[in-house]
Amino acid sequence: MMLERIRKWARNERLSADDAFRVLDRDFDGIISKNDLDGFVREVLKCDKEVTASRINRLFKLIDCFKRGQLQLIDIRRLLENTE
Repeated sequence: MMLERIRKWARNERLSADDAFRVLDRDFDGIISKNDLDGFVREVLKCDKEVTASRINRLFKLIDCFKRGQLQLIDIRRLLENTE
């Protein structure tokens, strides 16, 4: 599952939630948009072949705990701390 791939990436890179957020925020605007997430999944996780717009939308909704339509640092902290 893509959530676990993101967690594994952060663990392997020994990144804090803050550092992982900075990597995910591809355009450095302080939030993670669907475009940021899509670019990260394709370029950093190298999942280009298996990524579709609907999968990115679903992944975004899973991470967007507070349904704001954007991901903030608290969402990434929750993602990386959640080991379910």
